[in-house]
Amino acid sequence: MLIVVLVVIFAVILFIITMKKKPQKQLIYVEPAEDTTAAPVEETSSFDVILISAGDYKINVIKEIREITRFDLVTTKNLVESAPAVIKKKVNYNRAKEIKAKLEAAGATVELK
Repeated sequence: MLIVVLVVIFAVILFIITMKKKPQKQLIYVEPAEDTTAAPVEETSSFDVILISAGDYKINVIKEIREITRFDLVTTKNLVESAPAVIKKKVNYNRAKEIKAKLEAAGATVELK
């Protein structure tokens, strides 16, 4: 019984010692930067692929857009004829460049926003 009491007292003493050694949080004041009026620069991580015009090779552009979007023929044709129109929304930069390259190779004029 005496051993159990000594172990408990020893555990309590170790707990108190470890609690005292922990550093307390200190608040640090940081002055604002000199130029706080400058607008923050936004880096876009997603882009919209916009078809500006189908060009002279409308059939090739329709084929490429069907492959990219998986739309049916009527929907794709209406999309191409209603240019400027958004082909894909919120795609990453590499995918947007790939889509733009495919559509420009087919004869379309494409813009990334």
